[in-house]
Amino acid sequence: MNVLGGAIQTRHLDAWLQCKRQGKTASCVVLDRSSSRFITTGRYTSFAALRFALPARLDLLPCRARSSKRSYQSCRRCGYDRETLPHILQHCRQFSAPAYQARHDAVQGRLETVMRRRFPNLRVNRALPEIGSNKRPDLVVVDEEARSVILLDVAIVFENFTFSAVNRSKMLVRESSVWRLFGGTIKRSQ
Repeated sequence: MNVLGGAIQTRHLDAWLQCKRQGKTASCVVLDRSSSRFITTGRYTSFAALRFALPARLDLLPCRARSSKRSYQSCRRCGYDRETLPHILQHCRQFSAPAYQARHDAVQGRLETVMRRRFPNLRVNRALPEIGSNKRPDLVVVDEEARSVILLDVAIVFENFTFSAVNRSKMLVRESSVWRLFGGTIKRSQ
């Protein structure tokens, strides 16, 4: 029965990936099981959030630019040319700036809670005084004895951006800080 169920799921996923709109989210969802875990477990999710999240995952929310028949596709809040779901959730400064910051802070808070148990010397949103930089990574653990640093920067991504693309851009900024702190080589975690 599992083989048959797996074959049906694969067939549905292939059909979903072929759809014009759903392919964007599917490419990120299939990377890891935890990307859609909120649907099956419901952890950290209210019913109101689920009523929004499921249509948003499928790009079914009523945005002006979703229909090509409309002559007016501009954003209702900021006047941007096209009111698309990525624009509303990520780019619209009138609408999404407070929500974007709240999502970032919620994820950072959960990571902080988990990391505090293992690393009591966790630094949250503070500059590294050892190197004289004003940059403030979200979460930092410095282990002087092992000469290692754990830098975590939370990134809330949308559209086609995968973790590796965001990670590459953030690592370029952080590598120089770690180099100045300890010198030597830098190991990247995958």
